[in-house]
Amino acid sequence: MTIWISLGTAAELIKIYPILHLANTRGIDWRVLSTGQSAVNFWKQWDDFGLPRERAVTLNATSHDLESSGQALTWFFKAIFKSRSSIIRAIGEVKHGDTWVVHGDTLSTLIGSVYARRLGLPLAHVEAGLRSTSLFSPFPEEITRRLVSRWATWHFAPGDTPTRALEPFRKKGRSVVINTRHNTLLDTLRLQLDREPTRTSSQGSVVVNIHRFENINNHQRWQNVVNIIGKVAESRRVQFVMHPITQHKFSVDRQSFDKLKRANVEFMDRQIFNRFIRM
Repeated sequence: MTIWISLGTAAELIKIYPILHLANTRGIDWRVLSTGQSAVNFWKQWDDFGLPRERAVTLNATSHDLESSGQALTWFFKAIFKSRSSIIRAIGEVKHGDTWVVHGDTLSTLIGSVYARRLGLPLAHVEAGLRSTSLFSPFPEEITRRLVSRWATWHFAPGDTPTRALEPFRKKGRSVVINTRHNTLLDTLRLQLDREPTRTSSQGSVVVNIHRFENINNHQRWQNVVNIIGKVAESRRVQFVMHPITQHKFSVDRQSFDKLKRANVEFMDRQIFNRFIRM
């Protein structure tokens, strides 16, 4: 039996890492299919975790991390229409008893779930059951959540509220719901802190990380974010860790960038998880 895990972003890899760690401990065969959403940071994080490259296959490869909604849309449509034969050519034949795993609610989650259906493999959804009250908020995450819930055989829900949201699927006998009680990010945090205990203090500092499309692409929200950061910088050291889409935003909104630079905000590239949590 092989556990196939479909991932697109470094954030998904960070939250799936405890499963890979446990699979190694138990001698369970696993493979990761990278959907190519993050061509740079995903592999930086992979190498920092010490994961072997031979365990990963890339499909829909890109040359850089996606920086805009337009780039994301182009990548998505190329990836979602991959045929069964092209997936098989990339990963090799799957076997009866194999399982396909996806995480969360990103576009790569939806793509991975579609691949599982094309391959005829049962689907496990990690961090399942999260819901909002609107189909289009957040968009497109909420749509992904609801679609994947219809297809999954196993739902791993991080707490009582998401577990209750999946009750209709359990009652219909279509799938199994497992309450994991908390998010797998907590397991990753513990594993990393055990690896190298924190020795430095960041008292008095503020770390900023803004990367959601609905905040960056909404003019009023974005201006609110910039104003708040500027206000905080009056009394605190502010370190702004930028995702590629945030860097792209500042490249077209130089006024906001210059405003925060004048406020002595420190800008830096996105950090690997181990360094980021120590900040």
